[in-house]
Amino acid sequence: MPQANVTTKELGQKPVLDPSYKLLEQPIGTRRPIRVVSLGAGYSGLMMGIMYNERMKNQNTEFVIYERNEDLGGTWFENRYPGCKCDIPAHNYSFSFCPNAAWPNYYATSEQIHSYLKDVAAKYEVEQYIRYKHSIVGATWNEQKGKWEIRVERPDKSIFTDECDVFVNASGVLNNWQWPTIDGLDKFQGTLMHSARWDDSYDFTGKKVACIGIGSSAIQIVPNLAKVVGNMDCYVRSQTWISPAPGINEPTENDPEMDEEYNFSEKTLELFKDPEYLRAYRAALMDRRLENYSRSLIDSEGQKQAQEIFRKSMTERLGDSEKGKKAADLLLPTFPIGCRRITPGPGFLEAIVQPNVEMRWDDIDCITERGIKTKSGEELEYDIIVCATGFDTTFKPAFPLIGRNGVNMAEKWAEDQPKAYFSMCVPDFPNYFCFVGPNAPLANGSLILYIQAVAVYIYKWLGKLQTEGIRSFEVRDEVNEEYNQHVAKYLERTVWSGGCRSWYKRGTVDGPVIAIYCGSIIHMLEALKNPRWEDFHMDRTPEATVNRFAYLGNGFSSREAKKGSVGATQTVDFDHFWDFKHARRISNSMSLAIQSTPPSRSLAGKVGIVTGAGCAGDGIGNGRAISILLANDGCNVVCVDQNPEWAQRTVDMINSAPGYGKAILAQADVTSASDCEAVVTKALDTFGRVDILVNNVGVGGAPGTAVEVDMERWAKGLEINVSSMVMMAKYAVPAMIRNEGEVRGSIVNMGSVAGLKGGTPHLLYPTSKGAIVNMTRAMAAHHAEDGIRVNCVCPGMLYTPMMYAGGMTDEAREARKKRSLLGTEGTGWDAACAVVFLAGPHARWITGAILPVDAGATAAVGIGLPKSASVNGSRADEKSS
Repeated sequence: MPQANVTTKELGQKPVLDPSYKLLEQPIGTRRPIRVVSLGAGYSGLMMGIMYNERMKNQNTEFVIYERNEDLGGTWFENRYPGCKCDIPAHNYSFSFCPNAAWPNYYATSEQIHSYLKDVAAKYEVEQYIRYKHSIVGATWNEQKGKWEIRVERPDKSIFTDECDVFVNASGVLNNWQWPTIDGLDKFQGTLMHSARWDDSYDFTGKKVACIGIGSSAIQIVPNLAKVVGNMDCYVRSQTWISPAPGINEPTENDPEMDEEYNFSEKTLELFKDPEYLRAYRAALMDRRLENYSRSLIDSEGQKQAQEIFRKSMTERLGDSEKGKKAADLLLPTFPIGCRRITPGPGFLEAIVQPNVEMRWDDIDCITERGIKTKSGEELEYDIIVCATGFDTTFKPAFPLIGRNGVNMAEKWAEDQPKAYFSMCVPDFPNYFCFVGPNAPLANGSLILYIQAVAVYIYKWLGKLQTEGIRSFEVRDEVNEEYNQHVAKYLERTVWSGGCRSWYKRGTVDGPVIAIYCGSIIHMLEALKNPRWEDFHMDRTPEATVNRFAYLGNGFSSREAKKGSVGATQTVDFDHFWDFKHARRISNSMSLAIQSTPPSRSLAGKVGIVTGAGCAGDGIGNGRAISILLANDGCNVVCVDQNPEWAQRTVDMINSAPGYGKAILAQADVTSASDCEAVVTKALDTFGRVDILVNNVGVGGAPGTAVEVDMERWAKGLEINVSSMVMMAKYAVPAMIRNEGEVRGSIVNMGSVAGLKGGTPHLLYPTSKGAIVNMTRAMAAHHAEDGIRVNCVCPGMLYTPMMYAGGMTDEAREARKKRSLLGTEGTGWDAACAVVFLAGPHARWITGAILPVDAGATAAVGIGLPKSASVNGSRADEKSS
């Protein structure tokens, strides 16, 4: 391999530089030509194709995907057995940037997923890069060339060699199906069928069937075959947890409407057509799954609670019959939930207690010509044996993969356990990436987010390879060993190390966990955001071998060379577009195209917190009006007030109107930090998110001028009017940041026209309201990068319960009306309409705004009209004369 042409520096000596070094006559950022070969056209392969088409095709890069099948989809093209579904909610099994509002069921079938992937491929024009029915049969690193030599089998079985600079194995782990290792398998005279190679033409009606296995495939196959077969024996050797679909959590009022088979209702499908509603639902669904991650820790409270829920659900579904009780005794596990892959299994428990289905717990001795012989000596005859025995999950490639110095990956991992750096890179295999390699986040959250993150990580490496004189890169062996030591140490405390037989542990009970990441999916996205270049050994191109800074070139940038705009640096770049800072910040669209449909004002699925939400009796104060209007637009509302009776009346008003958002009470003193934190926690515990904060609490406060004011009351007034808003934001903002989308939260602060001008008889009120105005602008600037908007409503000329409780006379009320351009007064509803607008999606492009709601009173000042001007511009003194 090329080495730097610099004498190694001895202690106290300067390195000897090569005097022949010459500048590269090219601008910085010049991308050297490279070729990338990717294997497989499932989710991972398509993500690579999308990445290439959107970001790399004009960057001096060639790209091809080799796919062995005649169509894309990977495992979702190959697996077509009855009942084949993904056991992850469909709306979380979609690319974050390409949602599918048309998923008909909570769990998508293999056909539906395949159709979705076809649509995605068409949208992003990926199929032009796919070579179908082309199988990679070998790959060898050529050190002299610094390239991979890929042997590819054509449809006619002829073989050719392709060369590439970077090889991406996007075939995943569930791609190499396997027969069970049972003696006599080849002797069976009946029909032998594997779940991954299903024969749709076979008629199961009335047949004697044996099904081997109790993994996800078997759990889906059994209830579907049970409806048509004569009888079926299910051979199992492991206990398993069956989750109470649609998940561990009890259903909430915000869950979409579904029937008993988890088909979405027509009403729900209509709601999904609203992009804002769908985004909120997907985010809430993701939050629910992420909250469940804590139960992966052994002996955690979440684990204990989950076991109680699962055990109760399974026992109830198996029923009180003798057969059901026996099945419960044998099937319910003693190991923790998650030790084996959790499967919802709709209909499975109900099927195994049917008269034509039997669970067989005897170990299989061998397969005979007529059927199966067990270790107890019993032989049973069958027409067909279904092997739902899964895939080769050793992570060994299905073809010879030969790296640097002739190292064979399969042999390397056979001698030791499979080890990879963040599941992607392996020592001795330069310029190589794999998706869903050893210790990938297969049970840690959304696998699709992980796939997107790996594609971004690869993209960043390709940029470095092309522009910085890098010939090859390879993760350092000591780095890989230390990383995997950390992974193993972490997994010891998790349920995946529990006492069960699992493919996570290569089918063993106590073997090392090779298939799970050392943290949540959010943890992994954070870890992959910025590549640790220092973890890799890098060889340089010939030019960079002489001087590693040769890539700096001739002093100009590639943008200047292209004669493009170099002054407009505000263009969103790729790293910003794919910012994983908060995991789900990815844009809802891969393009920056203008939305073709009008934005919805719906707040369905959103959650708002309104302080000062109470009011005496049935009066309509600002806080009550705001809460009601938010709920009318579908928002769930946390009504906060120090007076619980007042706030409870607001809650009752909202919840008495069916079909809208729901409300809950939160009694709190918003000048207390612990109370503010408790309010946000209650919102998260009840509704799972926070989208809107309305800081409405405020008081008139201490009267008098600077000379007259009581300073203790002054301090208390500022605490209530200003500091309380800061404390509520302190706890609400981190909750909003967890949300999905470009806009992840909205804060509306309640100011006053008194904060826009002086001229009031007391100092405290205009001072505090003026502080709110500029606090709003500062908060807008601080939190814009987090996707949070902050605005302020400044009401005036409103007649609310607070005003008439303060004893405003009829004369004063009439005089105040005349100070507005409209010559009238407003109510709490008028302030609420402005707040709800600024809080909602119709104001998505507004932040840092100060909106007076005062019938034009502040507009009248400074345009030649006296304060007494009425709607028609006549003066009060003229009217009275």
